[in-house]
Amino acid sequence: MKVVVSRGFQVAHDGTVFGSGEVADVPDDVADAWIRSGWADAMSRRPRPKAHTEAD
Repeated sequence: MKVVVSRGFQVAHDGTVFGSGEVADVPDDVADAWIRSGWADAMSRRPRPKAHTEAD
């Protein structure tokens, strides 16, 4: 799962250190723990749906 490290935090996984604003692609269990701790935010896994217009 890809996450973005929260401002003011630094995290590490398998010897790689990630600083504030950096994107880390880590196993889901690691990402979930970081998110629960407030150290990172999940990146969207799905593209945003297209906005519908009256012409649709």
